[in-house]
Amino acid sequence: NASGFDVNISGYKFRDSDTSHAFIVSDNTNLPADSYLVICRNTGKFRSINPDVENVIGNFEFGLSNSGDRLLIYDTNGRMVDSVEYSDAAPWPMEPDGTGATLSLMDHTTDNSNPENWTSSNMYGTPGKDNILTGIKNQYQQTITGAFNLYQNYPNPFNPVTFINYKLHASLLQETQQRNVLVVLKIFDVLGNEITTLVNEYQRPGNYTIKFDAPELSSGIYYYRIQAGAFIIVKKMILLK
Repeated sequence: NASGFDVNISGYKFRDSDTSHAFIVSDNTNLPADSYLVICRNTGKFRSINPDVENVIGNFEFGLSNSGDRLLIYDTNGRMVDSVEYSDAAPWPMEPDGTGATLSLMDHTTDNSNPENWTSSNMYGTPGKDNILTGIKNQYQQTITGAFNLYQNYPNPFNPVTFINYKLHASLLQETQQRNVLVVLKIFDVLGNEITTLVNEYQRPGNYTIKFDAPELSSGIYYYRIQAGAFIIVKKMILLK
């Protein structure tokens, strides 16, 4: 509930692609402002993994497909208040397809029907709390064309060394009205925790190659985020040992 007021969701229905399936929220269920609720197929199994999460309801009798499903929420008047139809094929993240990872919305204020706003979680997602990947989202993805390029790291997957290339265009300096621009390149894990800073300096237009050596990190998905002036790009890479 991202609104600034409480919402009584008693009688709301949660459904999947099969219209005969429905979980009805019990009476006296109030969702406070800026709070979260987890709906579980099996609350016992959920609590065995997430014992500290208290805002949990369930159980529902139907399953959810790891290869794609449609999830819908209806209010007490039968009006659909939200829905998302996910897939296990690109452009959706493909790692959650049977590997144990789940999908996490990078920022709950974004459009949840856009696959680019979702990412693969660190196994068990972010149940019952704010989506903590917000800090590494592509805040200016639509405004950076011609300002600079961030290329896919190579090799990818890597173990334990990879290289990150990017190019700063002269138009970037025209945007900032400076002779050079502050460039910050950082690495994050899937929870949004900062791992390291690879670059933090003023640079001129040109091509740059940065080495990232991760001998002490465990296998998994990581993100590299570059900021040049006001512009930001984020890309994903995989460490496979």
